[in-house]
Order: sequence, then structure tokens, then C-alpha cells
Amino acid sequence: MNRVLAQLRHQALSTLNLRVSFSAGVGEHRHQTSKGLLEEVDLALYQAKSAGRGCVAIAPVPASRPGRCLNRAFSSP
Repeated sequence: MNRVLAQLRHQALSTLNLRVSFSAGVGEHRHQTSKGLLEEVDLALYQAKSAGRGCVAIAPVPASRPGRCLNRAFSSP
């Protein structure tokens, strides 16, 4: 994933100098329903986005925990 994002950073997307950034919510299917998994991953994604660009949050994320960046390896320069 780092290699793909590195290529995107150097790829001209338009003449407007647009930049690509990436945030993700990641989850693991355990014994929850598909709907439950999607809800957990969705919450993790919002946590990653609130922590800043280039962050990945891993589900389940307790609602009381503030957003924080678990991985900035994907951030754009």
C-alpha cells in the first residue's frame, strides 16, 4: 500500500496540483454480523479521519476514545 500511495503522490492528477491523502478504518471479522463489522469499521474510519490525514484506525474503537493516528505511513507530503 505504501508503494501505491507513493506513486499517487508523484502522479499529476490535474493541472491544479491536487494531492492524494489516505485514511482508513480496518476491522477483522470475528463473530459479529456483517452489519456489526461494517459499523465497527465505519467508526474506525471516522476516528482515523478525525486524527488527521494519513491515519489508520483499527476496529473496534471505543466511542469514548478520542481520535488518534495509529499509522502515519500513508500521509502525503
